[in-house]
Amino acid sequence: MARGTSTTTLFSPPNPNLKEPKTRHFSAELLASYDGTNTDEIYIAIRGIVFDVTEKSQLFGPGRMYAEFAGRDASRAWSKMTKCPEDLIASCEGLTAEQVETLDLWLSYFK
Repeated sequence: MARGTSTTTLFSPPNPNLKEPKTRHFSAELLASYDGTNTDEIYIAIRGIVFDVTEKSQLFGPGRMYAEFAGRDASRAWSKMTKCPEDLIASCEGLTAEQVETLDLWLSYFK
């Protein structure tokens, strides 16, 4: 994520200023409440690790390009680089080695 610019892409360098979520344990229901529709805060999860992407609301906010990822663990979709509804789940079952590697790259990007 780019620092101090308004034109960013998902592939910009990570932003070291991203906030750690206040709560460390999230149920699926709690995480879903952080999708940006009823709160200003937006969280995503990858492999069960929750990230506060509120500062990237232009990407993850309601109606935005990656809104489908907000408020959920969509590890499968991240690994396959897709936004298909059936892949917007946490399960990594049946992923190829290449897809797992892609998922790990996304995880390290957000850390």
